[in-house]
Amino acid sequence: MNLKSEYLKQPKNLSMNWMKVLVELSFFLAVFFSLIRVVALAFLCAFYALSVGYMLLNKRVRVGQYLFFLVAFLLYTLLACFWSFVADPFSDVIQVLLGYVVFAFCLYNVLETKEDCDRYLRLFCLAGLAFCVYSIAFYGPSHFFSAIQTGERLGYEICGINQFGLYAGTTFALCLYLAKMHKKYHYYILSILPILIVVASSSRKAMLFVFCAVLFFFAFEKMQKSFFKGLLLVASIFAGVLLLLQLPAFEQILQRLQIFFETTLQGSTTADQATEDRLRLMEVGMSLFRESPLFGKGTSSFGYIASQYFQTTIYGSKISAHNTYVDILANFGIVGAGLYYLPIVLNTWKSFKGAMLKIPVFYCLFFLTAISLVLLDMSDISYLFIVSYAVNTIVARAAELHQEELKEKIDWGTTEELVEESSKYLK
Repeated sequence: MNLKSEYLKQPKNLSMNWMKVLVELSFFLAVFFSLIRVVALAFLCAFYALSVGYMLLNKRVRVGQYLFFLVAFLLYTLLACFWSFVADPFSDVIQVLLGYVVFAFCLYNVLETKEDCDRYLRLFCLAGLAFCVYSIAFYGPSHFFSAIQTGERLGYEICGINQFGLYAGTTFALCLYLAKMHKKYHYYILSILPILIVVASSSRKAMLFVFCAVLFFFAFEKMQKSFFKGLLLVASIFAGVLLLLQLPAFEQILQRLQIFFETTLQGSTTADQATEDRLRLMEVGMSLFRESPLFGKGTSSFGYIASQYFQTTIYGSKISAHNTYVDILANFGIVGAGLYYLPIVLNTWKSFKGAMLKIPVFYCLFFLTAISLVLLDMSDISYLFIVSYAVNTIVARAAELHQEELKEKIDWGTTEELVEESSKYLK
């Protein structure tokens, strides 16, 4: 009787397994084609349909904290259309947001186990690697490598220069995670591809992201075991990168980084045109925020108002704030910023706690949320990109699946242990 029961159950399990494979394939294709911005809607719709089919077979629908905040932010952007300065604010931004909210809902519901979170991170990485291969093929290997040598910035024709670099930087971080935490060492070799894309973009944010990824994945775990050994490793990596940037091939990159640090950290007035424009965009955005700090100027109002301050023949009719914080504060005020960033901050804390508790998946998730979505969320408008929704959804679901482990207390170490380690190194 038991054997017969197992065979009766098999067709359902088989259909679920096949549906799961199709959902994973559609996720890979949806992310990849969204990154290169080619027929993205068709593959997103395929992911929606297959995910809904999977939920129906599974007879289960989940709605967690992150999704509640996401829907609230979407509803607020719809409400903000009524006081927007734009003639037709219900198009573009609202359509993109609606698509990505549905994407997050579907992804949230197909992540059933802890292993699923790791599997989808790997799929996300593979989509990024496919994006890198496509980019090199798009420009042609000869043009691509000559652009690196001459300092020509690539990526505008595919998805925008800064997005181009940051997508590659995210892929590089995922490669390091899979290589170091999962002992899949071939990802070290594959990580060369996103590095090439980052260099070709000459995006300063992407280069800083890559540098932070190297420091984090090689030094963070070491610091948990021995603070001074970790600090020594950080210094070694930093010195190695500085020496690498002295090579003639990286001369223009080094100059761009120097201008970036002089302008942002030292307040230098010697800046390139891109930095000056970014500073002007921030000034315009913050002035709009001060005029309407609570609710903002309305959906898409920043680009419409800022076009009066910039030459549209150079920047196009749609001007971006190149800074998510400024864009959200100008368009949606403190209310909108709170709805969007509160779940991100919560996700960052949960992933940090998971990393401190040495749960492997959170090493990667903490880095992606803390560095990409909080500290470096100043490159473009992240709430209009699929990357942020994929990362936040995986973090939110992983936190729920590791709920019991995350209840444990973090062992910060004692002062006596630190003194003892310090004394050992002094000797």
